[in-house]
Amino acid sequence: MPVQENRVERLSLSLNPILDLRSAGPLKDILQQGLGRGVPLQINASAVTQMSTACVQVLTAFFIEIRTTGSPLSLSGSSTSFDSAFLKLGLAHVLQSVRSPASTPESSP
Repeated sequence: MPVQENRVERLSLSLNPILDLRSAGPLKDILQQGLGRGVPLQINASAVTQMSTACVQVLTAFFIEIRTTGSPLSLSGSSTSFDSAFLKLGLAHVLQSVRSPASTPESSP
């Protein structure tokens, strides 16, 4: 999972294709490092083909922490397998909050 630091003070993280149980610890460490830098983070999950419940838990906790700290985060792409892992655990709302963190109805009656 390479983390790239761009000139515009943004971190980019491309998730590995296989995020199994053994990947959960290193994934947590990488996400915590990104959170600690206080710069916008962009996650690309388009290559994910397999994802364990443990990795979904790590990402869910990270997404919740991002929302509470107000740090900028964008999900630049996600595979069907990535989305499905969240859906199967009833966590579709977590992904939705990352895709559109300021999602509010455009107009209220």
